[in-house]
Amino acid sequence: MSKKIMLSNAMVSFFILGLSLAAHSADIYKWVDENGKIHFGDAVPPGAADKIKKMELKIIEPDETQRQEALARVAKEKALSDAATSKAKEIEKSAADAAAPASAAGTASKPKPANGGDCFAPYRNANGSIKPEGLAACADAK
Repeated sequence: MSKKIMLSNAMVSFFILGLSLAAHSADIYKWVDENGKIHFGDAVPPGAADKIKKMELKIIEPDETQRQEALARVAKEKALSDAATSKAKEIEKSAADAAAPASAAGTASKPKPANGGDCFAPYRNANGSIKPEGLAACADAK
């Protein structure tokens, strides 16, 4: 990794760290306006000084057993996800393997339409399928 990228990553990391520290040090106030609506903010509006209540923020850190339980849940969910992904890949591969011989055999056994397939051109839908009237018209053209 180049020094320029590393310096850029370090600057972004310090900026985010500074923002998070600033958020932790801010005081939070709660007040009720004249309409009875409750507001929260980091600054007291003029005229609400008598109605404010400073909020105490509690940062709750998980204890070691909670942290270990969370890590165990994450590991279990990752294992389930990996198993589901590998099963889906197996199914896709088996479906592709089963479809490959059939499609190869199917294209070889289909007869080519008369006029090089141009008969169907006016009867094609946007998705490439053929309208029923095209089948009838081109069957007569053979």
